[in-house]
Amino acid sequence: MDIDEKMPSKLFGDDVRISQVIMNLLTNAVKYTEQGTVTLSIKKKEIKGENITFKVSVKDTGIGIRKEDIDKLAVSFERLEEKGNRHIEGTGLGISIVTRLLEMMNSRLRVESEYGKGSTFSFELTLKIADATPIGKYQDRRAAGLRVSDDAERLTAPKARILITDDNEMNLKVASNFMKLFGINPTLCTSGEDTIKLMRKNRYDILFLDHMMPKMDGIETLDILLKENLVPKETIVIALTANAVVGAKEQYLSIGFNDYLSKPVELKDLEKMLKKYLPKDLWIKEGAAEEQVDEAKNSSDPLKALELIGLDTAEGLTYCGNEKNFYLEIVGDYAKAADENINKLNSFREQGNMQEYKVLVHAVKSASKTIGSKELFNAAFELEKASESGNKDFVDKNHEDFIKKYRELVAKIGKL
Repeated sequence: MDIDEKMPSKLFGDDVRISQVIMNLLTNAVKYTEQGTVTLSIKKKEIKGENITFKVSVKDTGIGIRKEDIDKLAVSFERLEEKGNRHIEGTGLGISIVTRLLEMMNSRLRVESEYGKGSTFSFELTLKIADATPIGKYQDRRAAGLRVSDDAERLTAPKARILITDDNEMNLKVASNFMKLFGINPTLCTSGEDTIKLMRKNRYDILFLDHMMPKMDGIETLDILLKENLVPKETIVIALTANAVVGAKEQYLSIGFNDYLSKPVELKDLEKMLKKYLPKDLWIKEGAAEEQVDEAKNSSDPLKALELIGLDTAEGLTYCGNEKNFYLEIVGDYAKAADENINKLNSFREQGNMQEYKVLVHAVKSASKTIGSKELFNAAFELEKASESGNKDFVDKNHEDFIKKYRELVAKIGKL
């Protein structure tokens, strides 16, 4: 990676779409690079007032693209639908997704390539600066972000009353494990209905409530809680969402939430929420926490094995507090849940039940990101968007391929 140290540390923008674009470009580059390197670079171009224009590039030393094919790409990136482009070497299905997403952000994809030597895919964005502090050395910041802060290591809140609601068992396990780093033993819940029952009986300092759930989603749940006066003034309600976009916080605040947290949950973000909203008198000093978050030991055999089957273990470890054993456990849980998920997805699709299909494929998308499966995350993302808009034709066309990839990954995990 080559990240400009002068880039501002925080920007206002659609992090979901930007991440999706970058992941698709990286996946495409790796796919067509059997030997050599793939480099992600982010460079500042200019700053005007409160806005910055920067360039994101993914450069590979793969097979490259023929000049005549680059000209065809300039006319249409619709490789997914256009049979005429299926022979173009060096481009994958993700490029069509990238093009659409960039158009939504008023940008476009540029391609430079020399056949047999490699390609560079790049785009530019202009975003508003949220924090002008230079990002500095990315690797140093990343390493620091994988740990609980020194202050948090000295503070725990064992008496904090936390309720976490998420229909995805794996998400609950990750969140619960993170809470234990702060000495907190949270109450876990898998539905809006049960959340209401628990809120009638108990008082909590914070309720983490998943937005997208089957039957009763987070917004419907909160609406009932507020109408029945089940949310005391001192109780904080935080939305959990895998689809955080620009303006999300304002939207959740207008509904009645106090804040929101992006999924998969990262330890540093959870730490900020706890320190921001838990009463100060709940925090106590206990020296270093018993369970410290250590840096990933990527040299271990299990992690190497997972990398060989296509998982980004570095990303997966990030979502598991950088705890190797816990990450491996989460990967196992992911595999165990697959058969039931696949059966339900097949059933919802056959019934034409796009609402339930959307909710479940959303959960699979989130779980796939948690373990570091970018390919399945990308595929689930597209199916979720299609089912959300009622585009059953797209779901019917791509469902079987998604299920095939899902089964293949789980089978590979099972052999390790």
